Amino acid sequence: MPVADVVARLETKADGLTDAQADERRRRFGLNVLRVHRVTPLGILRRQVQNPLLILLVGAATVSAATGGSTDAAIIGVIVLLSVSLGFVNELRAANAVAALHGSIHHTSVTWRGGAPRTLPSDQLSLRASTSREPRICSGDM
Repeated sequence: MPVADVVARLETKADGLTDAQADERRRRFGLNVLRVHRVTPLGILRRQVQNPLLILLVGAATVSAATGGSTDAAIIGVIVLLSVSLGFVNELRAANAVAALHGSIHHTSVTWRGGAPRTLPSDQLSLRASTSREPRICSGDM
């Protein structure tokens, strides 16, 4: 698609938006930020317990216990407990690491405002899923 068509489709100009236009788009489309995904320990545990394979193992342990195989039931129970515990710990550690990384990242973007490049915090840019950043569209070298 030619640059002129892209600029027209995005309702902008090759030299960028004015501050007023950028503010209006930010009000209309919202901030350019990722939605925060909150993970709770209870939610992690619920996901671990809802695993179909673990449910099958619990069913097998129940049938084994009911038919007199208490040793087999105990072994299956220990396997289920270990699986849930290890999965819970790993998922909780991963969620904490992602949260720490997300909190330490501060993005800035170069954009065109009023015909000149400016560095702005990325949350001040309004992007829709079908759009790209203005400098990248208007100039292939960015």
